[in-house]
Amino acid sequence: MLCRCRRDYGLQSAQLRLYHAQNAIALGALGFEVFPIHYMKERPFSGGVWECSCLDLERWFAKKENDPDREIKCHNKPAKHPAIKWKEAATSDADEIKDLWSIRRFQGANIAIATGERSGVYVIDLDGQVGMDSIRALEAIHGELPKTMMAFSGRGDGLHLFFKAPADAAGLTISAGTIGAGIDTRGNGGYVVGRAPTTPPCAAICGCRVMVLVRLRLPSCLSGSSKP
Repeated sequence: MLCRCRRDYGLQSAQLRLYHAQNAIALGALGFEVFPIHYMKERPFSGGVWECSCLDLERWFAKKENDPDREIKCHNKPAKHPAIKWKEAATSDADEIKDLWSIRRFQGANIAIATGERSGVYVIDLDGQVGMDSIRALEAIHGELPKTMMAFSGRGDGLHLFFKAPADAAGLTISAGTIGAGIDTRGNGGYVVGRAPTTPPCAAICGCRVMVLVRLRLPSCLSGSSKP
């Protein structure tokens, strides 16, 4: 998720919709192909129960198919899975992005970035302290990583490191724990939850910040398959 502020601080939904749309366009301007993914929303008349927006579709199908026994649950990672056929819809065009986020069911949608050759980036996803320890072990062997564009994960305990995809990026796909424990990679055929390159309207409340640095060429030690 981009931010928990709507849940924790009750920011107006219209303000957040504008924030998401503007930042999707800003990411597109950086050359990233983006698309909407599901988000956390409050279930109507629930007294404050928050759930993945995909459950709206589940309930719609249950009603359409007259299936009161249909199991209503999120079958993926809540607020992290595509809300659209993303391989066809991902785009960096500002007008197309604006049109996507103007669709009613996508107005509160989080942002995802298609990785690999489509956006010209290869992303190293460090999952919590385990991932941090693994990347330090790699740096001890191969040298310190260059500064590059990075973003904190939704939980705030991990990092996404964005590297410029090499010219021969066809073989850079996706992996989980191959390079090291707690290190995932996202290349061709993958995506990451997008973090906005601007300061969100809630920054004064919850301290949300995003670090945007220069994208650099991918270090060779992070494109292989061996562990430290």
